[in-house]
Amino acid sequence: LRFAVERRSLIPSACQTRVQENLAQREFTLALRDLVVLEEVYPEDALVQYRLGLCHHRLGDAARAKQHLSRAIELDAGSIEAHLLLAGIHEMEGRMDLAIEQTRRALLEEPRDLGLHKRLAMALGVSGDLEGAVAAFERAVELGLGDAEVFHNLGTARNRLGDAAGAEEALRSALEHDPENPDTLLNLGVALEDQGRVEEALGVYRRVAERHPEHAAAQRLAELQSSGG
Repeated sequence: LRFAVERRSLIPSACQTRVQENLAQREFTLALRDLVVLEEVYPEDALVQYRLGLCHHRLGDAARAKQHLSRAIELDAGSIEAHLLLAGIHEMEGRMDLAIEQTRRALLEEPRDLGLHKRLAMALGVSGDLEGAVAAFERAVELGLGDAEVFHNLGTARNRLGDAAGAEEALRSALEHDPENPDTLLNLGVALEDQGRVEEALGVYRRVAERHPEHAAAQRLAELQSSGG
């Protein structure tokens, strides 16, 4: 009996090593096999539950994935990976309301997590709530989390809402982080056009066309030049 107990106590360590290796190699079926054993030993381990959810997700079983991810969050509300993956599954299923709710829950645990702010803003934008998306991006900026992607998407959302001046401000901030991003420059040109500053827009489009002659900005440059803009 003592030998059996000792053997059982050695299983988790061996399983953990194999799980990590198999996950790194994307061998989710093999990882799942060991995780089932680990769950028997540690039924209330949040990491085990998260990894079970990850494996089921990768293997196409969304129902079981959601079950284990929800359990992981019950055990550890600060499991951001579980929140993000569960929100992602909701998005894939077209349940943007649940994805948004899940991401908001995660932000209560980690209010300064940039990835969560980005996911919330993008989910709001996809759901059609552009004002909500702008507010989420602005909140990230207020917290000092603004990067090129945040400012770019903030500017894009403001453009779509008709706030050309606000879009220009955000896009210029994005360019401070990534000066030659052609998509950001294109959107800046659009914002300038919307403010009647066509000559400035032409200069921006030329800047893109020199490096990326097939980019939409180069096409817009040709359109304006052919029309006498």
